[in-house]
Amino acid sequence: MKFTQLLGTLKGRSTLNTPPLKERRNSERAPAQELAVLCWKDHLYLPTSLPVTLMNVSSGGVAFSCPEHLSPGQAIVIETATRCLDCVVRHVRTTSRGYYMGAEIISTSASTGLKSSIKDLADDLSQE
Repeated sequence: MKFTQLLGTLKGRSTLNTPPLKERRNSERAPAQELAVLCWKDHLYLPTSLPVTLMNVSSGGVAFSCPEHLSPGQAIVIETATRCLDCVVRHVRTTSRGYYMGAEIISTSASTGLKSSIKDLADDLSQE
């Protein structure tokens, strides 16, 4: 018996017939390994920023790793070399290196000022 099968029996169900997790994003994710700056206002409403690593992007959201915990609902700005994304944190998961967060993109700006700039970023990263 494989380990995954054994684990499934311990949980009371087999993992062989478990359907895959439903994708929650409306658009396809593109993997990313890009450094960015995360900006937000802390509990005293003071501007705070720190470097983060983007993990993946889509036209509607971005996932990133972060050393500090932010609560779901927190308004944030993610700045890359060419784009500025106004976002809202939607989920936070603890990892061995800090936190893995997902954020919904509310608006974007870029040197071109096009709303589709994040889609361009996702397309660029998927072609690398």
